[in-house]
Amino acid sequence: MNQRERQYKRTLEAIRASVDEIVTADGYDKLTIRGVCQKAGINHGTFYHYFKSKDDLILDRQKRFDTYFIDLYEGKLKNLPCRDALKLYTNEYIHYVQTRLINMLLSFESTLLSLSARGKLEQNSAQKILVKIIESGIASGEISADRTEENIYEFFQVLFLGVRIRFCHTSGRSLPSEETEREIYRWIDSLFL
Repeated sequence: MNQRERQYKRTLEAIRASVDEIVTADGYDKLTIRGVCQKAGINHGTFYHYFKSKDDLILDRQKRFDTYFIDLYEGKLKNLPCRDALKLYTNEYIHYVQTRLINMLLSFESTLLSLSARGKLEQNSAQKILVKIIESGIASGEISADRTEENIYEFFQVLFLGVRIRFCHTSGRSLPSEETEREIYRWIDSLFL
């Protein structure tokens, strides 16, 4: 990586860190391009070299979420038996929400829903990876024939939406208990022959 590429990456990370700090401290409503530029130590022209709008900052957060799950899939999930992959995926998803999105999720969630409603946000990589794991389990015969891909996917979407809503509703104080996680694992185990 040459000097120019390193500078580009440093500036991008400074913008991202500024967005995360502002949203965590003050909420999404207080996020402004001017505030991001001040915190990152850049001018408006530099900002617009990286992002077109405030919405793009949110879309970038979604891309970082996607990258995390792509790396997880490529590094660990792809070669695991389906049952183990679903359990690890569930653990990682809950852990990601808990450790990386605590305050930002509260503010970003409504914005993401708004972008999705306007057709600006497509299915994310985490969702696509979940579909891959389920398809793999069905194709290999590991998952019982009495369950459809759509039903399994819907279960996980409802589960994760519930985790996110509950987490937001309790201002980051509530995630599934160990007992609830064990129940989720029992359900995952019931999918398999």
